[in-house]
Amino acid sequence: MKQILSITLFMFLVGCVTENQESEKSSSVLSGVFNQQLLKLTLDHEKNSSSITVYNVSYFVDSVGGMDSYPGTSNQPFKTITKALSLVKAGDSIFVAPGTYDAASGERFPLIVPDEVQLIGDELGKGMVGGEQSTGYHGSGSFPRVGPTLISGFPTSTNDVRFNTITGKSLTIIAGFQIKNTYSNPMEGPLKGVAVFLQDAGTTIRNNTISALGINLNIHNLVQGGGGHIITGNKITSAIRGIDGPGSVEGVPSRIENNIISQNLIGVLTNADGLDFGGGSAGSVGNNILSCNSNCDLHIGSNQPGKTLYAMNNKWDHSLPRYRIYNQMWIL
Repeated sequence: MKQILSITLFMFLVGCVTENQESEKSSSVLSGVFNQQLLKLTLDHEKNSSSITVYNVSYFVDSVGGMDSYPGTSNQPFKTITKALSLVKAGDSIFVAPGTYDAASGERFPLIVPDEVQLIGDELGKGMVGGEQSTGYHGSGSFPRVGPTLISGFPTSTNDVRFNTITGKSLTIIAGFQIKNTYSNPMEGPLKGVAVFLQDAGTTIRNNTISALGINLNIHNLVQGGGGHIITGNKITSAIRGIDGPGSVEGVPSRIENNIISQNLIGVLTNADGLDFGGGSAGSVGNNILSCNSNCDLHIGSNQPGKTLYAMNNKWDHSLPRYRIYNQMWIL
């Protein structure tokens, strides 16, 4: 029987917009959001008594001035994110100072952020700036650390099926980092290398700068009811696939808003109902910039009729995006 594909795209299309034109406006809006969030998250770990059960603990990490033998306070931070992740429980937070967090500094990949844990870097600078203007943790030294808050690496074991830099579990927040994955295999290519891997439900990826040779952000629903992630305020760039979306989703799709998705081979690869780019049931406001992705900005495929991809209020390379239909797939 001939299969019929019915995909409806709703878009408000705006002419070509440069990243520089958008960044100033985005930064001012996002800084207000982060300042409020940080006030809710920050706790004084040093005031917690060891004689009682403590919830919502804050740990601090500084690759330059920290040591993993320290208690993980703001004045005596851990050296590695790996150490902090080994101690956290649901409701805890990890604040990370600008610096490089890679295998050479003692990190072990992939970094797996447990359920309901928040990993926070330099949100205002999207992991790239630091310094006095950063609203994040400035480090343990006398002067605020400047420069990127860089997480870079992948597993080196031949037993690993995926070579992820960081994995977010259910209801985690990963915010304010430069995240980089440089994995590539001469026999297989780079697609098994994933900078950010999401496999559960309700993860927030916010205000990061993400790049990879393979896939920047892979949403892979491995559990029943997975999805419902929030991807907001990120710069997603320089990969074969900027966002690799899920297959057909039962339940709430993931919300994609206020991102710059640029200079990838394919900006977004997804089935029709897994992501909400604006105006859909997940509540996305849109305001994504999809531009300068060399093959296409958006590649949509589905073998199920009647599916809808919502993509309102976004900015594209062209006022009328180019598209073609191939093997029941829309390519823009």
